[in-house]
Amino acid sequence: MPDDLTDQLESWKEIAAFVGRDVRTAMRWSHQGMPVHRIPGGKQGRVYGSRSEITQWVNGQPRESPSPSVLPKSNSRKVLRWTLIAGTIVALVGAVAGFAFLHARSAPGLVSFRDNSVHVSDAEGHELWKYEYPRRFDLSLFPPDTTLDAFARITDLFGDGHREVVVVAPYRLGPNPEDSFRVEVDCFSDLGRLLWSYVPDATFRFGSHDIGGPWKVYDLFISDGQPSPGIWVAVTHTLWGNSFVVEIDPRTGHPTTRFVNTGIIYKLNEVVTGGRRYLLIAGFNNEHDSGSLAVVDERTPYAVSPQTRGTRHYCDSCPAGSPDYYLVFPRSEINRVEGVYEDPVRSVVVTGSEIQLVKFELQTTKNGVATIYLIRIGSTIEPVSLRYESNYEIRHRALTVQGKLNHPLDQCPERLYPQTIKMWTPSRGWTLLAFPAAKPSE
Repeated sequence: MPDDLTDQLESWKEIAAFVGRDVRTAMRWSHQGMPVHRIPGGKQGRVYGSRSEITQWVNGQPRESPSPSVLPKSNSRKVLRWTLIAGTIVALVGAVAGFAFLHARSAPGLVSFRDNSVHVSDAEGHELWKYEYPRRFDLSLFPPDTTLDAFARITDLFGDGHREVVVVAPYRLGPNPEDSFRVEVDCFSDLGRLLWSYVPDATFRFGSHDIGGPWKVYDLFISDGQPSPGIWVAVTHTLWGNSFVVEIDPRTGHPTTRFVNTGIIYKLNEVVTGGRRYLLIAGFNNEHDSGSLAVVDERTPYAVSPQTRGTRHYCDSCPAGSPDYYLVFPRSEINRVEGVYEDPVRSVVVTGSEIQLVKFELQTTKNGVATIYLIRIGSTIEPVSLRYESNYEIRHRALTVQGKLNHPLDQCPERLYPQTIKMWTPSRGWTLLAFPAAKPSE
């Protein structure tokens, strides 16, 4: 549920603006039952209200009707007849307009973020409602090369024909870049009522360190599972990089931790094969110092990345549980020459049972220097192909000219004899997965 700062309106002016009327109308509505509270001991006229309470009251009220006027005695029957006809026409027009209004209100289509507020519009761009937060959004709390638009989803969570809106909202708790922050996941009804709010607050023990918040949210994924969609959130520690995946109950907002990883999680997706639904968790592994992918059956209650017991990478406080597969990808020669620490998997695209994984060799997506793996999942994981993005080839040629690489692109050992991937399974532990020679970029 919202905290007081997020939900509270603190004056008649704010209340009037929220309901879309002038102050006098807002005051009159308060006498008709709209929940407005007076501040005890405050100055006369000081009031406050709850956005959720007022929204619930407004949604339950009929449209206002004009006050009846007195008819003149002369020709009153004729005037009355035409008045009734005109009133009927007005009522019909009002009903049609009201239906169109409610229909538009029930169909959010677009989400935008402005300063400190979320704005929801229909598919044509007509604003339906907005929700204000106590501070301005801070984009730096998201992973590099992403925007707020990537952290909003519109979908029918309850199968009732209404489209709920789920957003991730990041903001600092003070005016300075070094101030602490809050990142929350909020779910709104199609009419803009806040249904629930989730703020990550888990604590894990890795080695001799207890790692708790504040946490950042790096991805929001809505599963198309049946009978209702699932909400999955990738959460990362701001300093240590350890991360976890939480599943949120769409109706209550109750979080359940489902996976813990030693390293940043950047991307979530899922694949359905063999009658099973697997969650795909892509990112980086701190112990193995390279990009990683976890594949977890969504029926598994709890899973942890396979790490060496007794090290700072092993989660001592986590319950027992294993992913079905855990892949660690090798560093490319460009990554090694450029000396970039992170080379995470940051893109996961699913087509049928095939999974395309894009590992960015220089950490960010801006430069496009990426290795592209294609795998197929069934009773086991099958390597399909290995390719390099075109910017990888451009960078390779430049490094050859600079003398930092001692072979041309067409004689690159990593293309002719690709490095193997390390794959962990509960039954066999660590094994190697070999790919065929790389194909030219397309």
